[in-house]
Amino acid sequence: MRIPSFLCGAILLTVFSADGAAQVGHPKPKITISKETTYITEPVRADGYVDYQAALNSRLNAGVTPENNAAVLMLKAVGTKIIDKAIRAKTLEALGAKDLTEDGEGLINFMEFIAKRHADQSSATKQIEIGKEVDVDEEEHQASTRPWSKEEFPRMADCLAANETALKTIEEASKRPFFCIPLTAPQGDNEISFANTGAYDASRKAAFLLVIRIMNRMQANQSAEAWQDAMVCLRLAKQFERTPSFTGKLVAQICYATTFDAMQKMALTEKLTAKQAKRFGDEMAAIPVEISYDTAWNVDARIDAIHCFLQEAFQCYRCEDEGMVSKKISRDTYQFPKSSVHQALKTLLMQTEIDWDEVLRQTNAYFDEINQERIKAKWNSPQLSNFKKITKTRAEAAVAIVTTDEFNLRQRTPLEHAQLFAEIHFGLLADMLTPDLMTLEPRLGVERSFARFSLGLAGYHAAHGVYPRELAELTPEFLPELPKDPFSEKNYIYKSSESGYVLYSVGPNGKDDCGKNYSINASEDGRPVLKDADDIAIRK
Repeated sequence: MRIPSFLCGAILLTVFSADGAAQVGHPKPKITISKETTYITEPVRADGYVDYQAALNSRLNAGVTPENNAAVLMLKAVGTKIIDKAIRAKTLEALGAKDLTEDGEGLINFMEFIAKRHADQSSATKQIEIGKEVDVDEEEHQASTRPWSKEEFPRMADCLAANETALKTIEEASKRPFFCIPLTAPQGDNEISFANTGAYDASRKAAFLLVIRIMNRMQANQSAEAWQDAMVCLRLAKQFERTPSFTGKLVAQICYATTFDAMQKMALTEKLTAKQAKRFGDEMAAIPVEISYDTAWNVDARIDAIHCFLQEAFQCYRCEDEGMVSKKISRDTYQFPKSSVHQALKTLLMQTEIDWDEVLRQTNAYFDEINQERIKAKWNSPQLSNFKKITKTRAEAAVAIVTTDEFNLRQRTPLEHAQLFAEIHFGLLADMLTPDLMTLEPRLGVERSFARFSLGLAGYHAAHGVYPRELAELTPEFLPELPKDPFSEKNYIYKSSESGYVLYSVGPNGKDDCGKNYSINASEDGRPVLKDADDIAIRK
């Protein structure tokens, strides 16, 4: 089943055994196709239900060909093994890329590289490596955050060399306008398998390797080559930005954040000339960030949830003439902790009749409410917290009703069962509505501004030998205008000194916390930081 990408860990599939399912007779779910229930009304499968796979593919694949699809080259670099075997052949056929190989060009991250090299080495050489392997994580962290040389991190240099061919293919992939892997399902299966997940992971892996190479090239004073790598990362992010899926946009957000962070680090090395800093900043600004989560929340996430509920409906019914229609689910299929929430869902699914039209109507109403709250609250954490509290309270009340000893299955209607089922699930969904998730767009705006500012500040420093006293001194020589802080719609806060500067956004709470963020600086120099401090800052 295609588990909602952003709901992983929130909408939990109900645990029930094959034996338990076989003992309960449920009629085939009656689903009305309408905007208020299924949300998507066409195309319709032969069995009379909406073909969500075909509907989603029509959105994902619009205008995509094997020649303009970056996913084909990504799979060439990393190999088709990242696609589940059960759907691999169908996915490659849909991509028009049957000639790709399982291992591809061997794109491999540092941890995988060390493990592979260790497996291939002789016993004597392995003993030499044992002392170094404990530092793999730290070596990767250092190489991705500051300039480094081959002499300092020889294993990392070897890893980049091993990835050279694959990274060239990734660079070519970044020049294509689309990134799309069609949704497919095993033969005869109406469930959706989301093959994009492995490719998204490979793209993040490639972007991180490029960041490591950027830092290596900066140490070697190869600023132009380092910038080329940064632009590859930026173009990869742009490809994912164009995907209509929620998951694709989250991957774009990660790639953008990784890229902008690398650009900041390039600027902070003070190795750029004034001319380079100006050109790099202009080239970055020429690729606008246009991620909007409105459609992703309103359509993709909604469809994911609806499809999830429909699969639950079909997994728990038994027709006397046809036998168990859905796949039998063993006790070990889903490993979730026992709790009153899971017991309530299990009771409703296995011992009651549910009006699934009502579940879907409630789901659509809930997503309408989420989107209204998003628009109203923006990034106001207290307002979002209040919305979550109300949702959780309703869910807890529903669980209490179902798990009480007095709960009489026969005294409630399928409509009432549906309302209880929906309320419990929405309580789980509410856990995912964190401030970080709901403030993705303004946070990305801050990250982009910081990359632009840091390049401008580096250019100013290269030209004048000091950092400016005020940000306004960057215009018009290094910036045509000063970006505004999306959290305050005012100027970013900037303070300079003889040796450096601090630049920060007031963050989601809208307050000036002097550049402090409690999650990063819980205490600094023995001075406590307020727990609601959430400024986002860069320092030189």
